Amino acid sequence: QQSSGASHGVVCEAKARTTLASGGGQKGRSRSAASPFPGAPDRSHWHSNGQLQKKLFPVDQGSDEYTFVKDLFMQTMPSQVCIDQIERVENDAQHVAFAQQKKAVAEESGMDEKDIVQLLFHGTSEQSIRDIVHSVAGGFEPLAAGTSTGAKWGDGSYFARDASLSAGYTSELSSGNRQMLLNEVVVGLSTKGKKGTKAYPKVPGAGNESMR
Repeated sequence: QQSSGASHGVVCEAKARTTLASGGGQKGRSRSAASPFPGAPDRSHWHSNGQLQKKLFPVDQGSDEYTFVKDLFMQTMPSQVCIDQIERVENDAQHVAFAQQKKAVAEESGMDEKDIVQLLFHGTSEQSIRDIVHSVAGGFEPLAAGTSTGAKWGDGSYFARDASLSAGYTSELSSGNRQMLLNEVVVGLSTKGKKGTKAYPKVPGAGNESMR
């Protein structure tokens, strides 16, 4: 999914939903990753036009896309974890909004679009994932996010480089499995946040431009 991110929060698109079985232990940390697959506005891997009521489509286990997501996920997850399925999120409205905001952030920061995007994980409740995936407007809602987990670095949506960190914020499904989102996130310029922060600090010497 994508959120507009125009006034608050990270600009992001949920690329895939991974459903997994739980396990213990932890592997070494991974590096931040960029997707080898084209991001918005490209839809070459999509099965739909993104305007259907259905927003989740299975990723073929024999595909390069499946292997890439699985390997990125398993870099920091315990070996006992088994991936039940990987689904691609196809949401037209949010996809278009993400592409527009990615372009705007690139122009603001003077950076190339491909250099400001990272693939990051997001763990949350089953209901929140459902709301994010199927929303036709908001997707991630930074001003409403993080409140139940403390928002240590300020209000907003939180993402992690390591799947093992996001796994701690997932909820158990009726099947006993858990799920999380892998997101294409526009990181732009960054600064250290603090609890209670509700607006971006200004970029030093950059007029009205703000951190993302």
